[in-house]
Amino acid sequence: MKYLTFKLPPARSGAGIGHHLGNLYLFLNFAYRNNSHLISPIFLLHGKHNSSKFLRTDLSRYFQFDSVIVDGKNFPIIPYVNSIDPGNIEIVNIDQKTYDSCGGCLSKSDLFSCIPNHPMYIPTNSTLIGIAKNVSEIVSGKYTCIHVRRGDRVFNLKTNDVRDEELDYATSPKNILKFAKLCGNKKVYIMTDESPDFFSSLLDSEFDFFFYKDFDILNIKDNFLLYQIENEIMRFADKKVSTFSVDYSVFHETHKDFYDFYLLNRKGHT
Repeated sequence: MKYLTFKLPPARSGAGIGHHLGNLYLFLNFAYRNNSHLISPIFLLHGKHNSSKFLRTDLSRYFQFDSVIVDGKNFPIIPYVNSIDPGNIEIVNIDQKTYDSCGGCLSKSDLFSCIPNHPMYIPTNSTLIGIAKNVSEIVSGKYTCIHVRRGDRVFNLKTNDVRDEELDYATSPKNILKFAKLCGNKKVYIMTDESPDFFSSLLDSEFDFFFYKDFDILNIKDNFLLYQIENEIMRFADKKVSTFSVDYSVFHETHKDFYDFYLLNRKGHT
């Protein structure tokens, strides 16, 4: 079987780990259709999601490449650093215009849009799953996990004015409390890109709210690692609430009906 990888131009968009995981799925599907092993390219994770620190990575820290499934069979992704003769690797170049025109989300590119999708699953790195399981065991029992995405989606960072009042209310402590009651579990883990201080009013409620800062094992400088761990904390939860209406079943059938509720009935990334 052949080897194939992709060369990405400098990123001028704000792509984070969710965007690039989507791109990795596209690359995997492309390689599988071309009867080739995929060697993961180097992605640039934007600093706006990580305290202004940009990261160059093949994503192998975040995902378990040797456990990837395509069409029900193991189909590993090969990390960028490997011993394969470069002469045996086909390189597909993504030009700057294509990359910029789709904001770094290549599903909109003609190169991939015409290729039928195969059922695929790229699992989280097993070490990160272990950390998430540890946190879920500390929380103990049934708990609700709510992903509250605010960041620059709510505010114009230059003027600090609210630019999305609907989202601002949907992610407010008042509305989060409503969904905590709807889920019915006394314990609630909040995963968020907002400061935990924003939710201080919730601490006076009848629920026990938890944040990453409550766990020493989540004292992680890489926000992308924290995000991936918290995705697994979500997976271990009894009730799951997303900010936006999302459908993960396009990636794998186990993600069908993954979330129980949405803070805002609007399509978008988690």
